[in-house]
Amino acid sequence: MIEITLIRHALAEINLADKDIIKGRCAESPLIKLGIEQARLLGDRFNLERKNFDIVYSSPLVRAYDTAKIVCPYIGYPLDRIILVDDLTEISFGDLDGKKWSDIPNDEIRKRELLGYDYVWPNGESKRDVAIRLSRWFNEELFSEENLRKAHNKKLEIAAFTHNYIINTLLRLILKTPQGSNIFDIENTSLTQINYDSSLVIHKVNDYSHLV
Repeated sequence: MIEITLIRHALAEINLADKDIIKGRCAESPLIKLGIEQARLLGDRFNLERKNFDIVYSSPLVRAYDTAKIVCPYIGYPLDRIILVDDLTEISFGDLDGKKWSDIPNDEIRKRELLGYDYVWPNGESKRDVAIRLSRWFNEELFSEENLRKAHNKKLEIAAFTHNYIINTLLRLILKTPQGSNIFDIENTSLTQINYDSSLVIHKVNDYSHLV
């Protein structure tokens, strides 16, 4: 059996930005004080639950990787074994990342409305591109022959520190629902768990009980 725990990063500066800001990768956005506390609370939870992840992946963006680096010591997972995966990064809005929605040129807005799911942000990517790269990571990395072999006689526990849209996209892929906007509220440091034992089962979504 393979147990996959998807963890949204802790609260970062970009999460508090004005709603008019296009919040894509914003790669260097750091965790704020509350976010650091959220990550510590998650670490406490994992410690109490005696979590013992065999593999920990993380988006290379600062807010995700820093969350992973705060949490992992609570369960004795070595920081140098965290695997950074570009496919787990937030959607790229390219040239418009961090800019204002109100500043998008009208012709770009019309193009986005026309193409929808296949609209590629200037020097960025489309939502379809995100789904393709996540499918690749899911099938080629998570369910590699090596991981399936390890999970044959024991439970293989995997954690992935990532982002809101990424978690939503993975859930849509599993549920086989039309891709597009987020369908689940995913709170900072919440847990979404997917189990595999001959078939994929979504065990929990957006569990943030450690913050309550």
